[in-house]
Formats: sequence, C-alpha cells, structure tokens
Amino acid sequence: MYNDPLFQTSFSLLTQLHRKGFEGHIVGGAVRDLVLGRPVGDIDIATSATPDQVNQVFDQVIPIGVEHGTVLVRYQSQSFEVTTYRTEQGYTDFRHPDQVSFVQSIQDDLSRRDFTINAMAMDANEKIIDPYGGKDDLANGRIRAVGDAQTRFSEDPLRMMRALRFASQLQFEVESEVRTAIEDQAAKLGHIATERVAIEFAKLTAGVNYKEGLQLCSQLGVFSHLPIFSKYHHLQKVVPADRLEGFAVLITYYYEQDNNIDILQWVKSWKQSNKVKRDSFSLAQALREFRKKDEVTHWLVYQLPEHLLISFVQLLRALGYRIEEQCLTNVAAKLPIQSRNDLAFGAKDLIQLFPQKPKGPWIKSGVEKIEYAVVNKQLPNKYEQIKEWVDQWNPPVNN
Repeated sequence: MYNDPLFQTSFSLLTQLHRKGFEGHIVGGAVRDLVLGRPVGDIDIATSATPDQVNQVFDQVIPIGVEHGTVLVRYQSQSFEVTTYRTEQGYTDFRHPDQVSFVQSIQDDLSRRDFTINAMAMDANEKIIDPYGGKDDLANGRIRAVGDAQTRFSEDPLRMMRALRFASQLQFEVESEVRTAIEDQAAKLGHIATERVAIEFAKLTAGVNYKEGLQLCSQLGVFSHLPIFSKYHHLQKVVPADRLEGFAVLITYYYEQDNNIDILQWVKSWKQSNKVKRDSFSLAQALREFRKKDEVTHWLVYQLPEHLLISFVQLLRALGYRIEEQCLTNVAAKLPIQSRNDLAFGAKDLIQLFPQKPKGPWIKSGVEKIEYAVVNKQLPNKYEQIKEWVDQWNPPVNN
C-alpha cells in the first residue's frame, strides 16, 4: 500500500468514480516516478467518464480543457487533472489534435502517449497496466516510443525535446529508432512555440546527465533549430562543468562564453520573462564582482538578490569554480546591513551635514560610498562614527 497522502487521496477519487459506474486510473509521470522511486508531484487521472459525468460525481470541477476532455477536480483539498479516455487524429498545428474521440478503454488511451515509460496506468487497487513494456524500459534505462517514433514526433515535435530531457534527467539511453526519428524531424521544432521548447531545454541542462543531453542535441541536429545556437554554431560544442539549473543561469553561462551575444538577445530569442532578464543581469553583475578578486566578497553577496544566492553558486560551478553554497550563506549571515534602509546615516543626514551645498548627484554618490564602506566593514554602522567619517569629505559644490 502506498502511504503517500497524495496517492491515498487519488485512490479515494478513483473509488468515487468507480462507485458511480466509471473507470479511473492514475496515468503518466506519476506512475513512472512511482516505479522509479522518485518523488511524485502532480497526479493526473484518466477516466471513462465524460467531463459532464465527472461534474456530476464531484462538487468542485473546473473546466480547463473540456474540448479535449480535461477538467480540474478539487478533491479533499487537492487538485487533479481528470481527462476522459481518448484517441486523437491529425495534428495540423503540431501540438493539438484536429479530432479527439472519447473512448471507453484505458488501453486505447495509453496508445496515444509519447513514450512507453509514460504509457502506464494504475488503478485504485494499485495494479499497474503496462501494455507497451514501460516497466521493462524503466528497468533497462531506455527511452522508447509508443508505436512508431516517426509518427509520435510528427504529431507533436516537442516530444523530441522531451526524449532528450528524459535522457538527461533519468540518465537513460535513447533507443536507436527514437534517435533516427529525431534526426529526421528536428527541423519541425521550428513549428513549436519557443516558450515550450525553452521549458524542455532548461530541464535538459539541469538534468544529472546533461552532458549526454547536450551531446545528443549536437549529434542529432537539434541545436540547428534552437534560438541562438542555430546561428552561433560554436556554442553547440560548449559543455558546462556542471548543470545549468534555471534559465537565468543558462543565459548567464552562455553569455560568458561569447559576450558578443548580449543577455537581451538571449532573453528575446528564447522569449523569456522580465524576471529571467533581471535575474540574468544580476548574475552577470555578481560574476564581474567575483572576478575582480576571484573570491566571494561582502559587497558581491550584498548586491546579489537573496533568491539568487543558490543560482550564483550553480553558475560558478558550471564555469568550473569549486564553491559550496555554504560559502555564500556564511558571508550573507555576517553582513552588517541587508539593505540601504538599514544604514544609520542616510541622505537626509548627509544634506543636514552640508546644508550649504546645493542638492545634486553628490548626495547619491555619497550614500553609495557610505554603503560600500559599511558593507565591507571599513566603517561601523553607527551614526556618530559615520558622521565623523563623512565630515572629512568636504564634497564639492558642483559634482
């Protein structure tokens, strides 16, 4: 018996469907990760019930993709995507099926899935249904398509990136038929939204076996159809010394390989968010500060947003530096101030100290000078001592 609370809730949900005369199974990644002994995140459900019928079984049902048979069920304070058994035909847009047909068989439903390791299902009695040998492929560490790989990738070319991503994450071998199909159809990645490709590529570079994943991108011609890499071929051969975890780390790492391709170009080409842009610039700034003294300084950690401390460690490791996260957290813990607002002597105090001086840029630069001295422990964060130190400046009238 799986005692994980999420699984127990999902088994209860399946029982509710069964009591109303419908089949229901846990499907996809949850079954795969359970068999592998990996942590399970979300649990998806496939059922013989239509969305309308699911709505009659449960109190909280949100229609999120009814045209494809999918609803979101809130059950015992958990959320589950529940999708009607279906088969699919035609993929004109290389993503969504042109025609969806609801069916009554879990076996028919599993036949439309991408890889054997994702084409398993589990019922409320914990019995695993595995018509395509997914368990054997998990045991043998193999990525194999359900049916014909060429057909699977024609339906949704993003599946090619998923194959390489799984190879990287799970340290699996990509079966020869799948490799051939990727090599034949890599150009179809051009039909896929860049944002979707970016998600898979970021997961690939963050995987344990990222070196193999990047090597496959090069060998199978995938890089030739990815933003930036398609134009700057020399980057296709670059292999980080460690994983690139998160797109900001990825961008900053590759920016360091060729400064002629600026960060904005990376962000725009890969259609990343403003947050990724800000984080990339912050990491690049921290890296410049690091290289000034080849060490983690108080000023570096002070300027780096707290949520990027771990990302900066990962960036340094990818660039070949041996550094531990504890190094940065130790420095952060010893900072005399956490922000400019913590200064005991600020802009108003500076103006009061030099009332005869016209207001101007000297005020901002003065505060920055105080801030730098305090952070680097050249000056204690005490009003009287800062005042005495500042009194010696005698800033010019015009600056």
